[in-house]
Amino acid sequence: MRATVLAAFGCALLLGCTSDTTTAPETTEVVLADHARHAPQGSPFAETAEVYLALYGLPGTSFEPEPVFTRLLSERLPTLPRVDGELTDIEGARVHVIAPPIDQYPPPPAEAVPYFSIGLSEAQMAALPSADRVFTTAWVLPVGERGQSPLLTVMDLWGDLAEATGGIPWDDDTRQAMSVEAWNELRLTEWQDGTPPVDKHMTMHMYEDQGAVRLVTLGMAKLGLPDLSIPAVIRNDSAVMGTLINATAQAMLEGATVGPDGALNVDLAALKNQGLREAAQAHVIEGSGEATLTLTVAKPREGDAENRQWEISFPGSGDAYHQAQIALLEGMFGSGDDGVTTMEHDDELLAASERSRQELFAMRDQLQGKLGEAGALLVKGPFPTTSGGNEWMWVEVRSWERGIFEGLLINEPIEIPDLKYGMTVQVSEADMFDYRLDKPDGSTMGWHATRLQAAREGIEIE
Repeated sequence: MRATVLAAFGCALLLGCTSDTTTAPETTEVVLADHARHAPQGSPFAETAEVYLALYGLPGTSFEPEPVFTRLLSERLPTLPRVDGELTDIEGARVHVIAPPIDQYPPPPAEAVPYFSIGLSEAQMAALPSADRVFTTAWVLPVGERGQSPLLTVMDLWGDLAEATGGIPWDDDTRQAMSVEAWNELRLTEWQDGTPPVDKHMTMHMYEDQGAVRLVTLGMAKLGLPDLSIPAVIRNDSAVMGTLINATAQAMLEGATVGPDGALNVDLAALKNQGLREAAQAHVIEGSGEATLTLTVAKPREGDAENRQWEISFPGSGDAYHQAQIALLEGMFGSGDDGVTTMEHDDELLAASERSRQELFAMRDQLQGKLGEAGALLVKGPFPTTSGGNEWMWVEVRSWERGIFEGLLINEPIEIPDLKYGMTVQVSEADMFDYRLDKPDGSTMGWHATRLQAAREGIEIE
């Protein structure tokens, strides 16, 4: 069984995510180099899928999974060979059964449990780090366009094993401990024609990367597919980029093939799984719902899954790279509210702005040089228009040094032709009007002037 290294970090990002780190290793400039290798043409499926599952026995409980597992295996998969011992290079579908000492396959530590568990009760979360027994399996299963029904059988078996033994199921591919109820909900529901919704069998991690964020999946190996990643994503686009990754993974699962030069067409309307299709289409505003992506072979980074990995690639570097991302997203999903505001700076609004300014500047030492680790920071500032006025827009801050906030513009200007969403811009401390800080614990600070203005306009904001 593979060793699992756990580290618990909060999600210091603007939008919902799962995160196992907030600091990425040093990386090179984001650019599709001439020598970058495109994903191989043809089917994305490996010959087999590998699925790694564990069951943790809690202290003071009767935990004897072996006889129950033997019975369930003979009932559900009577022709699947069983091998006692570690995964080896022998061929064919099979299940390897291992019962390692708990110190060789320990449960997640207490500080990690909140980030690596779903649906556990408070008592289970408190007891899991002290689990004193573990039962592990490594499955090698057939996969491909013919469907994933063997995986469904394994997931059903594992849920029943957990329920019968009182153990806590652990999916090593996604690094998640679950209650039996959560396991059954995520792993067994919404299958159609032998194929599951991919987002219920993998997870997506997001962490700081070159002043932006990197998205990467974990768990695709159990489907026989490569994990997917996108580096240097504008935080403000992370939710829709996550939707793009889910749709791409689902398209591959449902039989989409890679064309020349790593090309893969993703058409949301053509996705067969109803739940995932509808969830993806909910993000479409005025876009086509379709895009042709470029997939390249990526080298997994520290903390990524031990699996093949393909990157959804975009040409260029710096602002050009972000403009390429934005162009694809806008073509596929359309553009949302630009968020550009005009404001009458009356005394009440100026007082709210000053409250934001003083609050943020009081955290200067806490935040400077630690953005991402301490939270995701946005500031609002003025940008001169061609007519002599200002457009007040938000900037996703990458650095805060010497009285200057530098980052990526996350609004589309109306009267500034040379300025585009995603470009690198600066706002001085003197001009900063409002701020928002999304902290690692999920709480939000600031937004005092913005909340006041929204309330005046009858708009509810989170």
